[in-house]
This record gives sequence, structure tokens and C-alpha cells, in this order.
Amino acid sequence: MENKFFYRYWWLYYLLFFLLLGLLIYAILWKPKCNNNYYQPPVTTTPSPPMDNETPTMPPAQGATVNCDTEVNSGGQGLTRTPHLLGSQSGRVVVQYDMYDVPDQLTVYYDGKVVATTSDLVSGYGTVEFAYKAEQGKPQECIVEMKAPEDGTAWTYRVNCPE
Repeated sequence: MENKFFYRYWWLYYLLFFLLLGLLIYAILWKPKCNNNYYQPPVTTTPSPPMDNETPTMPPAQGATVNCDTEVNSGGQGLTRTPHLLGSQSGRVVVQYDMYDVPDQLTVYYDGKVVATTSDLVSGYGTVEFAYKAEQGKPQECIVEMKAPEDGTAWTYRVNCPE
């Protein structure tokens, strides 16, 4: 009976059992931190100038003019254009956005030209920015265009006052 492994090392079976049980519980409860299959960093640059003498034109705005530093909430699926008053102070304008989970595209127009854009459909939080120079005879507002092609979309953004 001295040579029987089970009788001699009976406590190893309990140790192995509880280690495997702990590993099984860990595997069942483990959740990876990343739940998206892709990563799209927020774009913080202004678009490059148009090529081949193409000049993007500013689309007509819809709705009432919104002051800067005001949060605009989701308009749902489709195209939404909102004018924002920038005021008479020059400076850098930062547009903070949160597209949540469903990707959308944000484009900012000033004086008929694209001055900031996400360039493509993006999801999550990010910023775009542009330089605003308040001049006599120039408009004091920009237009933010939201393209939301997918159903179930939601977004918010804020055009901060020039600093």
C-alpha cells in the first residue's frame, strides 16, 4: 500500500481539481476590453485643399442659427445642416463630437468652403478644429453638416466659441 500513488498523494487530486475549476470560472467570466473589431482614431486635421480646381460649395442650412458653446443632439438618420454663430472674435474653433457606436460623418463649412471634417464615417468621441478669422464683410457663422447613413444612429456635437 505504500507504493500506491493515490493513497500517498491524495491531496494533489484536490489541488488539481480546484485549479481546473478556477481556470474554468475565469474563462467563463473573462470579457475582453475591446468590443469593436476596428479602431478609428479621431481626426483632428483640416482637409487638404481641393484638387483639379474643384471647390466644394456650402449647402443651404436648415433650422435656426445656434450659438457657439451649445450642444446639438442627434437628428437621427439622414442629413442635418445646422448654422452656428461664431461671433466677432477671431481664434481657433474646436468642434467636439460623440458619434456613439453607429458611425457618422461631420463636415464644417465656413464662407462656402470645407474647413474641418472627419473625412469619413467615424464612431466614438473626437474633435476637429479650424482657424476662424473674424473680418468685416465675412460671415460670422459656420454650418455643421452631419451625415448619418445608418439606421439607429445617435450623435451629439458642440461648436466651441473661438479662443
